[in-house]
Amino acid sequence: MGFFSKLFGKRKASNTVAQPASVESRHADDDMIMVYDAHGHQLHVHKQDWKDSVLLPKLKSCRNDPDELYHCLVSALTDGFAVDIVGAAERLAKIDHTPSRGAVILGIVYMQTDRLSDAERVLSDSLRFHGKNGVVMTNLAKVYSSQGKDAQALQLLWEALEQDPNQDNGFLWYVTEIREREGISAVTGAYRRIAALPGSWRAQVWLAREALEQKDIAAAIDFCKQAISRFPKPAPADALMQISGDLGNHGHLQEMLQVVEPVFEPSVHGLEVGNNLIKAHFDLGHHGEAQRILDQLYAQKRPDWQEHLQYWDGELAKANVAKTEGIQEQSPEFAGIVILGPIWTRDGSPYSSLLPAKDSDGPRVAFMGSTVLMNREPQTQSAQLTDTPGRISRCIPLILCEKVHLSTNGTGIALIPWIQNHGFAVFCKSQTNEDLCEAAVSMETCPDFVVRIELDITAANWRVTTDLIDVRQCKRMANVWDSVDEHDPGLGITRLCDAVVKQLSDHANLRIAPPPQWYNTASASDFNDYLLRLEQHLAVAATCYEGLVGGGIYGQREILTGITQLCCRQPANFTFRMLLARTTTYLQKTDPEILSEFADRISLLQREYPLPGNAGIMISQEISQALPTGD
Repeated sequence: MGFFSKLFGKRKASNTVAQPASVESRHADDDMIMVYDAHGHQLHVHKQDWKDSVLLPKLKSCRNDPDELYHCLVSALTDGFAVDIVGAAERLAKIDHTPSRGAVILGIVYMQTDRLSDAERVLSDSLRFHGKNGVVMTNLAKVYSSQGKDAQALQLLWEALEQDPNQDNGFLWYVTEIREREGISAVTGAYRRIAALPGSWRAQVWLAREALEQKDIAAAIDFCKQAISRFPKPAPADALMQISGDLGNHGHLQEMLQVVEPVFEPSVHGLEVGNNLIKAHFDLGHHGEAQRILDQLYAQKRPDWQEHLQYWDGELAKANVAKTEGIQEQSPEFAGIVILGPIWTRDGSPYSSLLPAKDSDGPRVAFMGSTVLMNREPQTQSAQLTDTPGRISRCIPLILCEKVHLSTNGTGIALIPWIQNHGFAVFCKSQTNEDLCEAAVSMETCPDFVVRIELDITAANWRVTTDLIDVRQCKRMANVWDSVDEHDPGLGITRLCDAVVKQLSDHANLRIAPPPQWYNTASASDFNDYLLRLEQHLAVAATCYEGLVGGGIYGQREILTGITQLCCRQPANFTFRMLLARTTTYLQKTDPEILSEFADRISLLQREYPLPGNAGIMISQEISQALPTGD
């Protein structure tokens, strides 16, 4: 660390049919269905392909399992396949151990395929043979309404509510009819009539909303408590979402937490309710409680929630950073990370044994980035979240170090500065040749050359400049620059790397050498992602490096998701898999609970795409040692 001491950072639900708890697909557009595979990849499948390859075979395989068949039919109705499931719905109506459920599904299928007489017959027969059922009666009222029998439909709808006042479709339909027939002033009376029915709780939820709109918080809380006391267990997700949302939107956060959180179950109420609780805790400054709920939602392993949960990861990280703002040290203590060779081969990595031997005449080249020239003065003495300029300023030394060390006769060294008690340092002004050379001489083994790397973001078009400095002469030997797109930096960085290697070849006796057989470079389409994962791995590793104090990371789940999916896209790539293996090792030390959420996905990757040879064995062993073994 002596070097651094010399320098100065889905879907809409079908009528009256509850959605299954686990949603596996949703519409991407009218002709496509969005699904997630076992690795968490989001895929878009044409509806016809989905029907032929997934839906119809599934209906066939579960034709004798009424529960599985029911859930499959609900999903098919949601995705608009009513015409394709008539036979399966008729099958369910025959074998279902819950007769009303099978009748409702078949009735809805008949309605959606314009077979109103058949729908009326099925639903009427269910009532005749199995007795009154609110959901069956509501769907029969739908048939009557479609047949133009409005008065009969409304009468039957009320009788359905008398049987079950809490069915969401029937409740909302009745209130809508009253509003259209009698005006908005009649709505409260409709709520109160339904609330007076035995077992009612849904109407109380809506009365609570009205009370909030009238700024009667005491009445609103009373209605909420009445509803919750009558809820079935577990509490209905849609009702809990409405209560939490209404109280939150009206600013009654503490009251919302008091009435909702005791009945919240992450596996049942999911993102819809959990999001409201997280926001309430966050706005009240309860960041630890917000993180606890966020972790509970992540543990459900729902890939369709990831983007939203990652948003809260970021917000909580910003809040934690804000706590340290304003802390200014008179003399910040600089340390740093010296990385010899690829980052995934250091710090006790088993892959260091696979590195090529270096000839004594090969140059030692240190790459120093972490300098961002900008129009404003950054707060280098306070903790900051990783941003795009900082990330780019660190990933360039990492990728240059990797390429030089594995594809030439030279030794690559990446130098990453660090501010103790804070994190990565980003310098806002150039380091002089003299400072760099003096610091290089202080290293345990002095490099022959230092490549100064500066990212200039003062103009709309960002650019990176590199200077090749001969340490012995303290003299700049060459200079090159290239433009870098902040949204797509890979192409510019690729050109820059090629130019830097050529300079080293011209001025530093660097020779191109064949890389190890196991070394795989990233394809053009994945190079940006690889650069991101390299810098993220640096952040993860820094939490474990001896001698570094402070820092910290967030978004560990996104990091694991990203590197795992990168491995899935190029399953034969040893480099990507080594990076994943090293990441799991560090997270096993710092965040084992988070790592355990990904154990199944990473194990599946290893089973489906095992890598051959000695390197493959090393990767398999490291991942196996890092992943939890289970009970």
